[in-house]
Amino acid sequence: MQMNLKPGDHTVITTACTELDAVVVSVNRYEYGKTAGWEVVYDIPGYGITQPYWYDDHTSFADVRRTRSGIPVEYVYKRGSDFKWDYYGDETEMIKKIANSFVARYEEFRRSGRGLYICSQTKGSGKTLLACCLANEVMERYNAVVKFIQVFDYIDLIKKKGEGVSEAAEEQKRSLKECSLLILDDMGVQTERQEWINNALFSLIDERYRNILPTIYTSNLPMERASGDDRIQSRIYGTSIPILLPEVSIRDRLADQYRNDFLREVLSK
Repeated sequence: MQMNLKPGDHTVITTACTELDAVVVSVNRYEYGKTAGWEVVYDIPGYGITQPYWYDDHTSFADVRRTRSGIPVEYVYKRGSDFKWDYYGDETEMIKKIANSFVARYEEFRRSGRGLYICSQTKGSGKTLLACCLANEVMERYNAVVKFIQVFDYIDLIKKKGEGVSEAAEEQKRSLKECSLLILDDMGVQTERQEWINNALFSLIDERYRNILPTIYTSNLPMERASGDDRIQSRIYGTSIPILLPEVSIRDRLADQYRNDFLREVLSK
């Protein structure tokens, strides 16, 4: 692991349920037999000096944050090279360029608060996989804090209010609003829902908009129909670059491939 922090740097550290702004106090290299790594001490405003954080040479900052991102297990280690554009069989050069530029020029996207709207009406077309591949690249290259949540899960989360709400749930809500990059998966499922749900979604999307924080949306609906709420629709339309994936089920193609590979294996014995 290459240590890219130095005393005085401002960064974000990840705890079990949230991210905190911090200033690096000290960075020290240690080697204990076969174990080698770095001890980093932070100063957190309002909290004080932390105990040393240990980062060994085999674990990147991205690895630590990836496991706490909420990205589905099957996608948590997927990188850009794992997304097979050739499975579509159609012309994908332009949308591939947009996806690659989001990673290569992420700082420009971040400074403008501009994210992506990944859309296809076909289930299993690779929307969520592509979003996670791009997010993992951003985590690895830019030390960004990424969070992933499905819209249905967010609706369940915001139902938790009042005296019985756990501190962890409140911290999760805050982290979704403040993280460097948010993936809001399956946008549009809420279009026929109650007004309070649209209000809660707008609060999340609007706060990220006002703080210039990019969001990646995935949806089965075109961007102009992402929400029945005009406020949400306006925010998404104003801050998102559309990626329209071909109407091909990558999930089915992979299933066919794995089934054929399995048959070849068992029939060859």
